[in-house]
Amino acid sequence: MKYVLGFLFSPDYKQVVLINKTKPVWQAGRWNGVGGKIESGETPSAAMSREFEEETGLLLYDWSEFGSIVGPTWRVNLFATQSEFIGEVSTLTEEEVAVFVSDWVGLSDPNVAISNVGYLVPLAKDFLRNPRSPKSIKLNY
Repeated sequence: MKYVLGFLFSPDYKQVVLINKTKPVWQAGRWNGVGGKIESGETPSAAMSREFEEETGLLLYDWSEFGSIVGPTWRVNLFATQSEFIGEVSTLTEEEVAVFVSDWVGLSDPNVAISNVGYLVPLAKDFLRNPRSPKSIKLNY
């Protein structure tokens, strides 16, 4: 299976959009970046734009891929962007969407957020803020 996961930041990088997952079961009740499955024939960046719009109502095209997480039968392409329209996100499904302070300590609490969110948010932020930083990361599970 192929997936996308994205983090939208405010222009000053002090805020980030997250979604409170209801599924799959192992993510239920915890905050994560916004994302979902890549559909057949769809590019990862097109999937990121589509998934973000479906979940938040905000259509953004300027997603930058900063890495991937790879498991034995799945792959997640990681994306980040920033926009002055961050305050326009809204909850459109059963999964609540909210804007958080991007250095909130709760992002590192596995009872509050998916376990990797605590390091993916800083990595995404650093990638966007420092164009000379490594262009991608690959995490194998």
